[in-house]
Amino acid sequence: LEHRVILSSFKKESLMKIKEIAPLIPCAYITKLKKEEDLSWMEQTQMEFVHPKFTSLWPWNVAKLMKLEVRISPWTVNYSIFMRYLLRMPNLYGIITDRPDRLKKVIEKIKKT
Repeated sequence: LEHRVILSSFKKESLMKIKEIAPLIPCAYITKLKKEEDLSWMEQTQMEFVHPKFTSLWPWNVAKLMKLEVRISPWTVNYSIFMRYLLRMPNLYGIITDRPDRLKKVIEKIKKT
């Protein structure tokens, strides 16, 4: 199971409980990255993934996340321009979107160039 799922939550308490019950299952903190304490908490708990709101991925936040070595999957990315930008970001693990059809076209276009 730990190789097929990522348990995600906005609630830190829920993620801590999951880690107690099933420490091998990877977890992701869903956040807007508005507070420095979010980054500190992720470092202390050794979260494997983070799902930040894509509009919070400023260069300084990306640099901090890279130092934590967490894999990044921003949400909810529905516009091609943002998809193209994020696909070039280091440590990108995935993109959470309501428009997988659009994301597929963006990826195919990038592969052709």
